[in-house]
Amino acid sequence: AGIWEVSTGDAHISPPTYSARAAPANFCAYSPNGTLLASAGDSGIHLWDSSSWKLHHHLPIKGANSVRFDPRSGDLWVASRAGLDRYRHPGSEADPPLSEVEKIPIPDGLFPHHLAQSSDGQTIFADLLQPPDLTPAGQLMLLNHGDSDPRIFQGDDDARFTAISPDGRWAANGNWHGEAVTIWDTRSGQQEQRINSLTSSVVAFSPDAKVLVVADTTALR
Repeated sequence: AGIWEVSTGDAHISPPTYSARAAPANFCAYSPNGTLLASAGDSGIHLWDSSSWKLHHHLPIKGANSVRFDPRSGDLWVASRAGLDRYRHPGSEADPPLSEVEKIPIPDGLFPHHLAQSSDGQTIFADLLQPPDLTPAGQLMLLNHGDSDPRIFQGDDDARFTAISPDGRWAANGNWHGEAVTIWDTRSGQQEQRINSLTSSVVAFSPDAKVLVVADTTALR
C-alpha cells in the first residue's frame, strides 16, 4: 500500500510500521472522521492511525477481501472468506469498532468479495466468489439497512467488482474475463442495462449518480 498527498501529488512511503514481509493489501477505506485507515488483505484487517501511521489494531481474519466503514455509526464491514461481518463501534471515536460482531447470512459455500456502499451507509452491494479457486459465483448480494438477510441477484457467470450510486438507487457490477457490465435497479432487483465491455472491467458511479465509469483493459469510458 502507498500514500499520496493529493494537493501536491507527492508519494509517501507506506505507514512506518508496514513490513515488506506482510501480505499485500487488497482494499482500504477511511473511517468517517478520517482518524483511521483500514486495509484488508490475506493477513487480515489492519487499522492505522492516520495521523501517526502507527498500527492501531489488527484483526487476524483469513482472506479479508474488502472493508467499509458505516458513515453514520462508524461500524466496520468486513468481507472475507469467513463471510460478511459487521463489527459494532463501541461508541468512542478513539477506539476501533470491535465491541460486537454481527454475522450476515450468505448462501452456503460462497463469500463476498468487493463491498460497495451507498453514501449514507444504508445499502451494501457485493459480488460473491466460490472456492477453491476464488472464481466468480455469478451471483451478487444487496443488503439494505434493517434487513436480516441480503437479496441475491443472479448475474453473469463472470460477474465481479461492484459499485453503487451514492443515493443507493442503482448498482453495477463489472466482470472478470467477461464481456459485459450490468446495471441493476436496487428497488426491483432487476437488470436495468447491459454494457459491452471487453475482458475484465471495474465500475464507479459519479457523486451525482448521473455517470457510470467503466474501466477495462482497453479503455476508460
